[in-house]
Amino acid sequence: MSEKPFLLVFGTSADPFHEGHEALIIESVKALAKIGRQVQKVLIMPVFRHNNLKDDIKQFLPLSYEDRLAICELAAAEIEDSLKDLNLPVQVSRLEQQLALESHKANFTAETMQALRESTDESLELAFLIGSDPFAGEDPSFSHWHRLDLLLETSTLIICPRKGFSPNNAYLQSLKAQGGRFILLNNLNIPEISSSEIRARVENGEDPASLAHEGLISQAIADYISTQNLAARWRELDSSQSDDYIHRKPGATASLEAKIGTLLFQQKLNLATAESCTGGLISHRIVQVPGLQNISWGALFLTLTKPR
Repeated sequence: MSEKPFLLVFGTSADPFHEGHEALIIESVKALAKIGRQVQKVLIMPVFRHNNLKDDIKQFLPLSYEDRLAICELAAAEIEDSLKDLNLPVQVSRLEQQLALESHKANFTAETMQALRESTDESLELAFLIGSDPFAGEDPSFSHWHRLDLLLETSTLIICPRKGFSPNNAYLQSLKAQGGRFILLNNLNIPEISSSEIRARVENGEDPASLAHEGLISQAIADYISTQNLAARWRELDSSQSDDYIHRKPGATASLEAKIGTLLFQQKLNLATAESCTGGLISHRIVQVPGLQNISWGALFLTLTKPR
């Protein structure tokens, strides 16, 4: 039986999406074609709310979502044009936004791919495009991903090289033993470009057109950055001091309610309280923690009456 064509998914929180990302998708599609694996469609998936508690900047992803999505749409048109000989549609999806708004929580890759599997024709095989860095080291970070079993069940991993990160082959073999499917694309030559550096240069007053001239971003994306005055928005976000405690690993001196909030966020759990003697004090303390508006919770207040 012939192998199913791929729906190739590329999730990204990049701000901005740059020429390195475009090259990664284009070269991956071409490399897969060379080994006989057809990509029928590419889906770029901007992250709406991140679950990485260690990255303060990514706490603000919802605030930049519409601009990031618009830039991804510009990039999608450029990628599609570069792959026009393959007649390959390249689209941008709001699925991560929809899932996060429905649950009021960050969504994880496994959940996104499961939702995509449920809405995608069975004639297509889901493929998740990912760099080699989560598979590197003695304890690869990929092994700690949420619902890894579900992700391996729904998706084939397309692993691309990243400078300085060699995949742990023993770990990859252990994934294979678990039923995981992956393809290593070892020979891609993708330019090393940093979204953070692009952003910093624009924030410092550099004309985005000069970055396009260097080949870091496309001219269409440079024009968008200029016309939408993203430099000012980026400065505002990057200079903000977040008090959204639940996205950070609480220190030893953190309050009990802050620690509870972090655990609820990490484990994607809801909270309900049933209070009488406390008069609602527990729920009051919990909701005073900044960031807990993203946690679903409920309270039941019980009234005690004096026996007659």
